[in-house]
Amino acid sequence: MPVGDPSRITRSIDTAALGLTDDLIGLGELAQRPSVDSAVSGVRELLGMELAFTTRFVDGHQVIEVVRGDAKSFGLHEGLATPLDQTYCQRVLAGRLPNLIHDVRADDRAASLPMTEAADIGAFACVPLTFSDGRNYGTLCASSHEPKPALGYRDLQFLHVFARIVADQVERDRLARRAHELEDLA
Repeated sequence: MPVGDPSRITRSIDTAALGLTDDLIGLGELAQRPSVDSAVSGVRELLGMELAFTTRFVDGHQVIEVVRGDAKSFGLHEGLATPLDQTYCQRVLAGRLPNLIHDVRADDRAASLPMTEAADIGAFACVPLTFSDGRNYGTLCASSHEPKPALGYRDLQFLHVFARIVADQVERDRLARRAHELEDLA
């Protein structure tokens, strides 16, 4: 779109007049064209975390699927599989850890986990990715090396919204792949 394009100018004026930030504009665009990548990036930016990622549960393991941010500094990469019983996520889903941990090192339950020190985790957020039939696919998580005392209920609610977007998109993608497989068999 050219710089002098009137629709671009109008959009700038309209969003500025409404007090919309780039984050809110990005949320609107994500709602119109949902993608797992965009949602994970949005989580990282919205929560001000260094890392956001999705996981999938497979045969007693948590497999990292989509990663946005500084994964290397946390010792993570896409495809990494960790025994589920060694993860924060399993403890969150079991109700033994809260969904949002402002200061991991100050929470004895989380501080005692080997991964806290190994990955230098200061703050952690996690919510389930649940399919429409109630099956738990995995989790949507965000992490930071530093504590994040400002994170609150509103942030957790946004995380749940993003998790719904991710779960819906993963489910749609799986259904579309299955439909193509069935077409190929016919």
